[in-house]
Amino acid sequence: FFEVYMDDIKSFFESKPIFLFDWNLAWLEWLFKKSGSQCTISLTTESLKEYPADYIDLRNQLTPKNYRDFGSGLPAYVQVFADRKPFEPNLSFLDMLLCEGPNAGRRLWR
Repeated sequence: FFEVYMDDIKSFFESKPIFLFDWNLAWLEWLFKKSGSQCTISLTTESLKEYPADYIDLRNQLTPKNYRDFGSGLPAYVQVFADRKPFEPNLSFLDMLLCEGPNAGRRLWR
């Protein structure tokens, strides 16, 4: 599905945001949109020691120091070169989107 998303992806690499954070946030919003996710992204204005129960606080959950292999818990999909190589877990959602197209979100959010 690379051809379907190629122009959008190209525009990300041609953009020149001042901060890497802005570029990453734009990618995340685009991926959520393409996946059909109903998730909304909001930024905090202050850092709290603890957040209310209706917030998902991942500050200490997803870091290089506590990396977890999600491969077995996520659905396998047909990747490029699947005829020559076994499935490679723990790649990006972008990889899944480019391989599965619009179906990627349905498989991920089920």
